[in-house]
This record gives sequence, C-alpha cells and structure tokens, in this order.
Amino acid sequence: MTETALAALHRYSKSSNKGFFLLIEGSRIDMASHSNDPAAHVHDVLAFNDAFHVARKFIEKVGGVIISTSDHETGGISVGRQINSSYPEYVWYPEVLANVTHSTEFLGYQVASMAADEVDEMRVREYIEETIVKQGLGIYDATKAEIEHLIKVRSSALLADFTMADMISRRAQIGVCPSTFEADKVGYPWSFSG
Repeated sequence: MTETALAALHRYSKSSNKGFFLLIEGSRIDMASHSNDPAAHVHDVLAFNDAFHVARKFIEKVGGVIISTSDHETGGISVGRQINSSYPEYVWYPEVLANVTHSTEFLGYQVASMAADEVDEMRVREYIEETIVKQGLGIYDATKAEIEHLIKVRSSALLADFTMADMISRRAQIGVCPSTFEADKVGYPWSFSG
C-alpha cells in the first residue's frame, strides 16, 4: 500500500513544484497495546517497519524527507516474565507470538458472538477450544480453567480479549502493561533526507 501511494503521488505531483505529503500510520498498535495483545503489537511494529523501509527507499531514489514519530505511548512489552517464584530462568518464547493468527480484539468479538442464550454449550466449548484457542491463538496446551474462563466471559468481547492476551503473554513469558495512555515522552522523531 505504501509503495502504491508513493508511486501515485509522485506521478501526479511531477509537474508541480510543491511536492506532496503522505501520512502513514501504524494505528493498530494502539489497539493492541490497549488490549495488552503482544502478538498484534509485534505484528504492527513489523508492518510499520516494512512501510518505513519502502518509504525510505523511495526517498533515497527521488529525494525528499521522511519523518517517523509517535503521538503517545501505551505501555510496553517486557521479556522474561517470571510466571512463578520456582521458575528461575530469564527466558521468553517469541515463537508463541508467531503462532497467533488473529488479534485478541478480533477473537474477542468472535467469542462474544457465541453469547446468545440459545447457543448449544457443547458447540460453544468446541468453537472456543478449536477455532479460537487452537486456530486463532495457536495454543494447544490450554488449561481447563482457561477454557472455562473464556466460556464464562464470552458475553464480553473485552474480557475475552484481555483473557486471551494474558494466555499468549504467559506462554511467551512476556509482560505487557499498562493498557492506558501514558504521559511519557515518546522521543524525538527520526528523520532522513535524500
């Protein structure tokens, strides 16, 4: 999308001495951070990184300026989360994030779609275990308590969202916090001129 937008704007502004301005936003990282969803958070960082590199190559070729910044931060990710005091290793498992196929926000809405009273409980359990947890989260070792909790909170997409984000974070041994806007400095913009 970045490459197409840059090519079109460049083509249509060639005859102008004013150039053009293009804003590329990695907006889903904000929602992923509010949900404490580490897989979606990392996915959006990588997607923005790809878009930035496309824009940088464009600037190196035709000239111009690229600026990258953020408007705020929303917590962050720490690696090496210790699940309990008997676990002495400082490790994390990034492959857990690679197994996730959808954001927990999206999957939370899918879980909530099973909240109707007339839905068969066995069908709900099977859907949550197979479609949501195994296919969506890539988790094949979910505990009975985790499944029961998802079934219990299924009327709330938000509670299902946070529950699944925690399921991922625990397995990856990642700490994610907080889910609110922070007043911290976001650093200086990075810029490049070509």
